[in-house]
Amino acid sequence: MARTVRRWCRVWGVKRAADSLAAAHQARRAAAARTRSGGGGHKLLLIALAIAALLVAALTLAQAATPAPTNRYIALDAGRDHTCTLHSTGRIHCWGSGPTNLLEVPEGRYAAVSAGEWHNCAIRQEDGGVVCWGRDSNAPDGAFSDVAVGWHFACAVRESGGAIECWGTGSFGRSVLDYGQIEPPEGEFSAVSAGYLHAC
Repeated sequence: MARTVRRWCRVWGVKRAADSLAAAHQARRAAAARTRSGGGGHKLLLIALAIAALLVAALTLAQAATPAPTNRYIALDAGRDHTCTLHSTGRIHCWGSGPTNLLEVPEGRYAAVSAGEWHNCAIRQEDGGVVCWGRDSNAPDGAFSDVAVGWHFACAVRESGGAIECWGTGSFGRSVLDYGQIEPPEGEFSAVSAGYLHAC
């Protein structure tokens, strides 16, 4: 059943929060200077200014929103700073922040989508193949029934036999093999989920 994606997706309002914190910092410095020159009478004012600055920053972050697309979707997944949705027609739409190729979905119709830190993967409707885009975009051949993207690695469930296959390149010259993310247990599975440094 298709559902509407509502406009509640939030992102951090970095610039506005930084401006608020910078203003608060200037106010604290001015108050501290008055305290040094005039004794401790301004300590309460300094505390009040700090609390007010934190409240302003919190409100600023809460009000900064990334608009979600207005359409009907059957699935969605949130990555590091972006989100991808799957339309009932098999089309995928991604929005948010990140490298350009992270948000540019390859042409095609898909049955599932998973958003990760620096790359996304989806399963093609036509043959069950996995398509990935962004960084670490290599994927194994074959047909799969489920896919999950983690931090610089991904895992998918083979359509035939239910075995899990994982792959990835790691980050900063280190292999994800150091953590075991791409060494799934043997067995027959129906679903997979990938986290930051582990998968289930």
